[in-house]
Amino acid sequence: MEKTQFIEQLIHQARSIPMTTVVGSRMSLIRKGTSYKGLCPFHNGKKIGSFDVSDRKQIWKCFSCGVGGDTIKFVSLYDGIDYLAAAFRVALECGIISSWEYDEYYANRRYRKHDIEKIQRRYEAVDKEKFQNNIADNETLDQVFRIFIKACDLSETHKNHLLNERGLTEEEISKGLYFTFPTRKVLSKFCKNIRSTFDGSEEVLSTIPGFFRQESKKFPGQKMYSFAKHVGIGIGIKNAKGQIVGIQIRHDTKGDKDARYVWFSSAFAMNDDKYDSGTSSGSPVDVVYPEIIKNRTVLITEGRFKAQHLSKATGSITISVQGVTSWRGIVNELDEIPNSFAVKKRYNGDYKVHCLCIAFDADMNYKWQVAEQLKKMADQLEAHGYYTYYLNWSEEDGKGVDDIILAGKQGTIKRYDKELWDKSYEKMCESILKNEPYTKMADVPKHIVKKYFEIYVRAQTLPLKKGELSGVHQRGIKSKKTRIAI
Repeated sequence: MEKTQFIEQLIHQARSIPMTTVVGSRMSLIRKGTSYKGLCPFHNGKKIGSFDVSDRKQIWKCFSCGVGGDTIKFVSLYDGIDYLAAAFRVALECGIISSWEYDEYYANRRYRKHDIEKIQRRYEAVDKEKFQNNIADNETLDQVFRIFIKACDLSETHKNHLLNERGLTEEEISKGLYFTFPTRKVLSKFCKNIRSTFDGSEEVLSTIPGFFRQESKKFPGQKMYSFAKHVGIGIGIKNAKGQIVGIQIRHDTKGDKDARYVWFSSAFAMNDDKYDSGTSSGSPVDVVYPEIIKNRTVLITEGRFKAQHLSKATGSITISVQGVTSWRGIVNELDEIPNSFAVKKRYNGDYKVHCLCIAFDADMNYKWQVAEQLKKMADQLEAHGYYTYYLNWSEEDGKGVDDIILAGKQGTIKRYDKELWDKSYEKMCESILKNEPYTKMADVPKHIVKKYFEIYVRAQTLPLKKGELSGVHQRGIKSKKTRIAI
């Protein structure tokens, strides 16, 4: 991937990590209502109250000294490093990038102070102007993205990949809105259809992730809408209402400089004076409905392909997050699911989510940062009233849940009580830090975590039987019955 595009995507993901995850890794926070409070570390605060951290607004601010900003700015100020260094540090600590990518794109490169300051100013301006809110509403996103996808084709190579390597049917490919990401040759036809739909204007594209204006080579002095080049499969990401709210791109190759999955976004162009307009993609959550909904359990996994296979195999509505830290939109979609056409048709308005089951890749067992993010996600879901379970299996049977399903090994997937699993994992971490020569989990090699995991978690946490409820679930049901009786 080109350096500038890599950095913009990294910054976007680092800014999307829950604020309490980043701030809480460096200072103590106390929950107060919907936000968190702490002693401001930037003016030697003596009293808790003025320093506020909000996951909902994704900001931190001290109302005494006036300092505030995003996740990256906090680490920059707290650790005493520049904005770009902080972005890479956050990304590395939270598992967004690997050590190899850190070395390739940051440690082994030199960045001019002027360029770093320019990046920081751009994102500070984004926060001040609430640029994220400049994105179009879901109805408009759906309209534009459908026009764009309709202007594209699906190549035989990509179709065969989806059929033979991903195990999808032709109907699933069609409903999944897969397409071959186009060259800019489609712009003429696409823009014509946009003008036809939006009263002769293309200005709606200024609010659509992926599009931006640049100087026209054919007509000097004029700016025309365009989009970045990608070579791969486009995937229409749909919300609970079936609206296309984003496009993800799976690159054909994952070379030294290419990430496999990226968002269709204007973010990379927002730092270049040659371009204007456009908006970031955000982190849309994908909702997949089975042909026939067979139960009230909602599954959560990572990536569209896994979600489609899970949904088909279980008859469950399945939510796909595009990256382990990109989960903040899940609650909104869960709240919308009962109002969806598919659910109303199936349950005639009488529907409530029974529970959630999370199925991330098996390597999360020994990837401490991933497990940490999983727990934070599950904690937030339970805080919003959704009973949550973990699905887990041996990595020997397959890394992803789609590998398990395609291999016909669904029986190896076990369901676990989240509360008991979390306690076992915490004991595992305590034992590692006590017995191994490390002071923090982030420094512990994966092979050591893997060894301890088998001893402290796998061997000591029994899977639940079919129909058996977790302790939290049982207490919740009992509490509701008690309140009703009173």
